[in-house]
Amino acid sequence: MPDRPVSVREHRAMRPYVALFYLWLAVSIVILVYRRVRPKADAGPEASPSSGVPSLADILPPPDLGPQPIGAVDVDVDHRSGPPPADAGDVAAPPASSVPLTRPDASLPRPGVPPAGRASLPELLGGIAMPADLAPLTHLGPASLDHLVLVTTTAPLDTVTRGLDEELTRLGYGVAWSGWGLGRATGPRGVVELAVHDGGAVSPEGTVRFPTAPPGSVVVELRPG
Repeated sequence: MPDRPVSVREHRAMRPYVALFYLWLAVSIVILVYRRVRPKADAGPEASPSSGVPSLADILPPPDLGPQPIGAVDVDVDHRSGPPPADAGDVAAPPASSVPLTRPDASLPRPGVPPAGRASLPELLGGIAMPADLAPLTHLGPASLDHLVLVTTTAPLDTVTRGLDEELTRLGYGVAWSGWGLGRATGPRGVVELAVHDGGAVSPEGTVRFPTAPPGSVVVELRPG
């Protein structure tokens, strides 16, 4: 049976589908051409298959050229990292490397350390048994090798003084007391200066010498002589 001719109404109804087909075909061709042309345009004249691999210059550190003389430094390279170069009439400061470095003088006294040649308290009092429950007085700063402050609340001042005299004598010292609780112990190890105070002792300036000492306590100071 012969085909039925397409009516005008059916022909008009197919026009949108035909237009969509040609539009899809044109877009597909444009995308295909763009994908083929773009890699060549982006690669540039120096692109190579191994362009993504780092070179030796990227891996190895820069060569060490060693210290450079000051005269070889171009002062015009970068002025952001320091002040501009001095004028011709200004006197240039010497480089930091030319400043002599000296070690501290070992003969100068250091805080908390006896001078050289003088025994420290641990050396002078090694083996002593502190009488009357004497213990370090806290809150007086860091420990020191040339000044020890002890405190007790279990014995009066005369008992503490007598106990220290007996212990120092046992260690080979001869103790001489000069009143006001001051003593000097001399022995083969060296000299120890002693001072026994009431815990509420007041300094010549009128301030309490040991504000952290408990009321009614006895305070002992020991120093190398």
